[in-house]
Amino acid sequence: MLCPAVLGVDSLLTMNAFEPLFWMGCIWVVARILRTGDSRLWLWFGVLAGLGLENKHSTLSFGFAVVVALLLTRHRREFARQWIWIAGAIALALFLPNLIWQIRHHFPTIEDLANVRREGKNVVLGPLAFVKEQILDMHPILLPVWLAGVIWFLRDRRWRVLGLTFAVFFVLMEVAHAKNYYLFPIYPMLLAGGAVVIERWLANRAAWTRVALVAIIVLAAIPAIPLVTWMLPPERLLAYQTAIGFKLAKAEVHQESLLPQPIADQFGWPEMVSEVAGIYNSLPPEERAKTGIWAGNYGEAGAINEFGPSYGLPRAWSRHQNHWYWGPPPQVYKNLIVIEWGIEDVRDNCTSFQAFEHYQRFGMGEENTAMYLCRDVQFDIQKIWWHSHHWN
Repeated sequence: MLCPAVLGVDSLLTMNAFEPLFWMGCIWVVARILRTGDSRLWLWFGVLAGLGLENKHSTLSFGFAVVVALLLTRHRREFARQWIWIAGAIALALFLPNLIWQIRHHFPTIEDLANVRREGKNVVLGPLAFVKEQILDMHPILLPVWLAGVIWFLRDRRWRVLGLTFAVFFVLMEVAHAKNYYLFPIYPMLLAGGAVVIERWLANRAAWTRVALVAIIVLAAIPAIPLVTWMLPPERLLAYQTAIGFKLAKAEVHQESLLPQPIADQFGWPEMVSEVAGIYNSLPPEERAKTGIWAGNYGEAGAINEFGPSYGLPRAWSRHQNHWYWGPPPQVYKNLIVIEWGIEDVRDNCTSFQAFEHYQRFGMGEENTAMYLCRDVQFDIQKIWWHSHHWN
């Protein structure tokens, strides 16, 4: 309840919020198998893993860690039985629609990951920095809890599979230069294990020691809550960050913004759409009919398509991510309102243009670029669309 990583991730409606449910469901099944020896329970692992794969592909890495952990222990005998293989078939069947889509669309996820790596989009941490970031993200006060869980799992023969699952997954993520939050879904298992260790340690001690332990964790964790739940207005959040001398680390490389990316990305969208509407509605009716909106990324296109109808705006088009699949536009536009284009692109592709400044103090820095009314566009969107997609 007080872990910064959990509070931060679960404050946003993304697949990352659901990932721990699928992974810990799988771990619960593994724990039941380790406790009871009932191999038929692998079927439920297959169901949860398959749903987890539909939610996010990183479940493949989690599943790989479980397989390696089994092979490193006496539980490798599970592979001599039918149930774990049937579970794998169930997971594959549930994942198959996604896999078919990837094949039919030439594996855009792999292309995306390659582009991210080539463009240096993600923050790359060395081994020590990676470990430090995990400790900070989970909160240093909780380090003794989850570390005790890791040690107990690795030392106890019954639960060693769980400890090795974490160890393999941790090394895999570090070697792959993964984002810091890729590990968050696996920590509930360690916190649970550490809680058991602490409970046993305190069993024969005075009651006040338990109260004191809980009080220490709560009091130490409370200062981090405003930073990761974003309950404060921007000005107060910035003042609070300055007062405690701590800023959240970045997982991706972006132009500097006053606020951390997950917060900054929630500001400025209605205002941006209003500004685009001002440009569009300033045109004569006959010119508006020949003017389209070209957005630099899916966030801009999504905002315009969400808020734009109330301003009378046409649909925005973007070649970024899945928005590319929803094109090309049904007509060839003479003019375009372009968002997040560089000045060189505007000069190369517009007969004439007019710039409109755009700035939102608390929004993402990369969004604070001029918008342009590009007149007499020198390319046919419909002709270039099929080879102009951009994954990153």
